Amino acid sequence: MKNKSILLTLSLCCMMTVSGCNFNNTQSSKSSTSNSITNVKVTGVSLIEEYCTLDAGTTYQLEATVLPITATNTNVKWSSSDESVATVDQTGLITGYNNGFCIVSATTEDGNYVAECEVTVTGYHLSQNVYTNFSKLENNTYNTSVEGFKNYNISVENENYTEVSFKRGETNEWASLIAWYNRSANPTEFVLEIELVQGELPALLYEFSGDLNFKQFKRIELKKGEIVTHKLNVTDINLKEGDEGAGCWGSVFLELNNPFDSSDTNRGNVSEEVILRIHKMGLIEGTKEAPSKLNNLKFNPETERIEFEKDMAASSYELEVYKDDEKLTLDQVPTRFTAIEQIPNMKIGFTPKKDENFAEVEGNYKVRARATNSAGSSEWTDFVDFTIGAASTEGFRCTGFTSSTMNVGAWNTDKNYQIEQTEEALVVSFVGGTNTWDSTNMTFDPNTTATTLRLEFEVLEGNITEMGIEFADWGEGAENEDGKQQNFFQVTEGRNIQVIEITTDLSKGLGQLNFFLNWNGESIGNAKIAFYAIELIGETSEESSGFICTGFTSSTMNVGEWNTDKNYQIEQTEEALVVSFVGGTNTWDTTNMKFDPNTTATTLRLEFEVLEGNITEMGIEFADWGEGAENEDGKQQNFFQVTEGRNIQVIEITTDLSKGLGQLNFFLNWNGESIGNAKIAFYAIELI
Repeated sequence: MKNKSILLTLSLCCMMTVSGCNFNNTQSSKSSTSNSITNVKVTGVSLIEEYCTLDAGTTYQLEATVLPITATNTNVKWSSSDESVATVDQTGLITGYNNGFCIVSATTEDGNYVAECEVTVTGYHLSQNVYTNFSKLENNTYNTSVEGFKNYNISVENENYTEVSFKRGETNEWASLIAWYNRSANPTEFVLEIELVQGELPALLYEFSGDLNFKQFKRIELKKGEIVTHKLNVTDINLKEGDEGAGCWGSVFLELNNPFDSSDTNRGNVSEEVILRIHKMGLIEGTKEAPSKLNNLKFNPETERIEFEKDMAASSYELEVYKDDEKLTLDQVPTRFTAIEQIPNMKIGFTPKKDENFAEVEGNYKVRARATNSAGSSEWTDFVDFTIGAASTEGFRCTGFTSSTMNVGAWNTDKNYQIEQTEEALVVSFVGGTNTWDSTNMTFDPNTTATTLRLEFEVLEGNITEMGIEFADWGEGAENEDGKQQNFFQVTEGRNIQVIEITTDLSKGLGQLNFFLNWNGESIGNAKIAFYAIELIGETSEESSGFICTGFTSSTMNVGEWNTDKNYQIEQTEEALVVSFVGGTNTWDTTNMKFDPNTTATTLRLEFEVLEGNITEMGIEFADWGEGAENEDGKQQNFFQVTEGRNIQVIEITTDLSKGLGQLNFFLNWNGESIGNAKIAFYAIELI
């Protein structure tokens, strides 16, 4: 037993010794095998997105792919180059914070390989302490569309206010911050609390953006060092998009550099820095309230229109009308109202003469108005008196002639022309004769610089379907018939308007305008024609006395807000309004001018010259309410060829401007990129 015990002990020792020797070798072998299977080295990392754009306050998820896919350690560390612009957590979730640019990186733990995504953030951080039902705040791209002007500087470091700084002299007066709101909100009140901390700024403007029926401007007076609280009743306001919407564009424009007081020429120190703080801005959902009593109800004798200030809380308006102290029955009360763009207070207008209930009704009236929404009605305004006269012309208009009378042609075959001048018109009566060249005439100074003849007339009796005019020369034998021009045109029922470009050199002519009224000859029968306007207009020359702008609310031209290319520059000199731009890819880029949609203008006259660029075609558009506008009422487009030197375009207005947007668009980029560097000088833009 003892020997067996010794043998067993030796055997165990030998086993332990061998095992011990082999243990190290086995471990080494196992370690080598393990590295080749589970410790695969990283060779790189990539991101699916190399570029990312998001709004402040929104998020975007990035995903990193570590290579090879069999790598043992696939961990990455996420980082942002500028956390004031955007942050990123360790799952790759980016959060936009402030307007700007930064790089978000994914770095592998194994090997420090790096993949990057260029991140652009639009808008600024909106603190919940300041903003309610607003999702984004940004500088308008229009702000810097004119060379030399700058954006507003925005600081959102303090969670209790947004600070805005700028120099008024370096900022366009119409520059704005755009605050985009939550369209699903059902607010009853808009609240804005703002403080002027530094600088001189008497007031500012804000605008609920949208088409003319929705748009609303308001002016807020400021006091340095005081938080001014402004509230606007918006009960029943419709913020929805598309067919369900009311024409809103989903944003409020804060025009912080626009005191809009044209009577105040003292703009203060525009070189000093202005600092404003927005303490509150919100669309608040609360208790509905009826509209307030309407402001400034009046009858405008120039336009013969009833006007009052628009109320954002009004779903509808009512008029109560009395004629000679007798109240009109309900079905006689007008229901058509037109929004009038009148900054800073938007207006609603109603023109009785354009309504069938008033068209044939003369007399003395009084009217009052009120606004209504789902919470009730406002108080009635006080009564305003007005008078409606006969629906007739404003009176015979004669411009550019030495006399407002018309003469019978001295060489007429038939001597039966009778001419009568009334307050309303110049009336010519005659019997159709055998000589179609029989004429009447008017005289003018041959040295006139008029470029256009405008006629407005109506055939009251007789079978007249065609007429003509002639700028007369010196008769047979006149050299090359210099100074002579003839134009013939069709005549329709009702009022006719003929706008004729003068293409001859009138200084070489007789200074006489002949009218061929007998062009249909004997078939005319007994005839009577009423001329309401005979005008030689557009007296301009190479030595123009200055830019002529007629019929617009302002002589300035604006850059189209939705242009693809933001490179239009507009300069107004004494001689012309000059537009400079670089031809771009979007031929629908525009400039525009505003006018009262209720204008009675019948003609657009343009005088312009291409100073630089390959521009051979241009266009204009009387704008309507955009896509979906019923029958495109109020819309008209005209395109025309452009020649060297001065161009004159006289365009008859064939649409009903009262149903449009009150905006004339200019398509100057119609030749696109082939234009190159372009410059156009407008010498006259007239609604006449």
